[in-house]
Amino acid sequence: MLVHLSVRASGTPETALKHSADALWLDGDPAAAAEFVRAARRTAGAPKLYVRVSGLDSGAEAELDALMPAPPDGIVLPARNSADVQHLGVKLAVREAELGLADGTTRIIALIGATPGAIFQLASFAGASARLAALAFDGGALAAALGTDDDAPGSPIILARNLTLLAAKAAGVPALLAESGGTDFATLSRAAKPTGFDGIITARPETVAAIRAARK
Repeated sequence: MLVHLSVRASGTPETALKHSADALWLDGDPAAAAEFVRAARRTAGAPKLYVRVSGLDSGAEAELDALMPAPPDGIVLPARNSADVQHLGVKLAVREAELGLADGTTRIIALIGATPGAIFQLASFAGASARLAALAFDGGALAAALGTDDDAPGSPIILARNLTLLAAKAAGVPALLAESGGTDFATLSRAAKPTGFDGIITARPETVAAIRAARK
């Protein structure tokens, strides 16, 4: 099972890298994220470096202009449907060409949950783009959007989580499960693998070791 660690772009790469996550998700100012990527790349054995953008309708052009010269390994996109992934792919292709990067170098992780309507578009991600690296489910974001934190069997959050898993399998990409509230990640990681999820996303560095221990 993969372990992705979400960190602030304004932080110190050495601090984030010492936890040996399989990938880092950078949140925050795009210029700071670009500097983080450059600094991390100077460290041997740096993991995959993804940067979370605010969305295609929220200043994506300026964010990508700041990020792509670094460049990151990929972009985490709060996605509503496959069209969002394809639209971002076009923007990335233009910048890759301008920067002399190979076409398709920059991957995309579609983050599901912030927009409830995305749940009805999950089937569209199959075959959406060769850049698609994973589908990630953010139950906390969906709970906030719905105004509920009910995660009992049969709840909308559990239904959406399971549908995201099925969509990832249909698309042939890893399914990632993001932290939500005060989740016990040792318990979550034990539950995630049998249900088919391929990785956990945590914003708490101290849980990386617990996830690794639980996944063995």
